[in-house]
Amino acid sequence: MVLRYVLLGCLEQPASGYDLKAAMDRSLSHLWAAESSQIYGTLRALEKEGLLASSLEKSEKGPDRRVYRRTTQGDAEFSAWLEGDPELSPERLSVLSQIHFLARERDPTQTAALLERVRDKFVERLRQYQAIQATEANRGHGASPDHDAVFGTLALDLGMKTLQARIEWCDEAIRRLTGLGGAEATRA
Repeated sequence: MVLRYVLLGCLEQPASGYDLKAAMDRSLSHLWAAESSQIYGTLRALEKEGLLASSLEKSEKGPDRRVYRRTTQGDAEFSAWLEGDPELSPERLSVLSQIHFLARERDPTQTAALLERVRDKFVERLRQYQAIQATEANRGHGASPDHDAVFGTLALDLGMKTLQARIEWCDEAIRRLTGLGGAEATRA
């Protein structure tokens, strides 16, 4: 549901679906990820609802491209969303389901091994966020931060703190599972 508002927000200037996907990958990947098929499907739905209008424009690189613009109704919907109550949807971390069922089916050392791999992925993602942070810091070096940079940094900071907490959780879970594995091994 939030993808519709992310796209409306990205459409401050007219853009094609390809442009929107590239912009999201470049500057919003730490906040929101979407596949091209989700983006194009949502754009079509928003246009059907009257929140967007589109037109075909000549492309310098290939066939004509469909460019989307927010309508007045789209502006109003986007503003209402920004000013509305915060949306805290339940977070879905699919690996937690894996851990749940793996813990029921296997020994704790296998679950700990999965958690090691999960931890590695969190560490890699944290490194990516740190690279984004470094790029942003270098871009604004010596200048006072602008409005957009401050808000972008706030979101990035939350993402990094969340990843750090997940890494710590993995470390603790691995320690606890390793202890379980040792206790079961001595019983056998």
